[in-house]
Amino acid sequence: EKVKKADIKERLRLLRRIHKAICRKTNLEFNKVLNTKGASGDLVFDHFNERLGIIYQRDAFDDSNRITSIANLSGGERSFATLSMLIAIGHCIESPFRIMDEFDIFMDQFSRKIAMEQLIEIANTMLDKQFIFITPQDLGSLSRTSNLKIIRLQRPHSSGQQRIQPSFFSRRSLPAADTD
Repeated sequence: EKVKKADIKERLRLLRRIHKAICRKTNLEFNKVLNTKGASGDLVFDHFNERLGIIYQRDAFDDSNRITSIANLSGGERSFATLSMLIAIGHCIESPFRIMDEFDIFMDQFSRKIAMEQLIEIANTMLDKQFIFITPQDLGSLSRTSNLKIIRLQRPHSSGQQRIQPSFFSRRSLPAADTD
């Protein structure tokens, strides 16, 4: 019985160490991506309350502009911080796929360029994984390589499309169920 309790305590101690190591690595990666834009930040892991907070600093060298609520960021800053967080978390999670849909939607051209460069650089270092980036933005400036395939979809045409009319049912209009 004492051996089991000691074993459980040791396993819990190791689990806490793993938590701390993953949080530290994720934080380093998050800050590394933000630094490419001249910003910095921290991810605040609250395992007890199961919450994740973000501290964002627009200028990595000016502590006076630290923002602790993501709601106080502009749309582009929020998108870039969220993308940075996803990239950082992705470094600590083993998954054969990474799919990002409209990750750059509110970013300015400068942030979008940095974000695409970061994502392509990461994808090129992880050739055993498949990356799918979905964006309505023009990707014509990206150079195609053997590892990068760009599929451009045609814009939907508003003329000539049929609209599907919704059908509404009431309980009385549905057929009765068999009760054999």
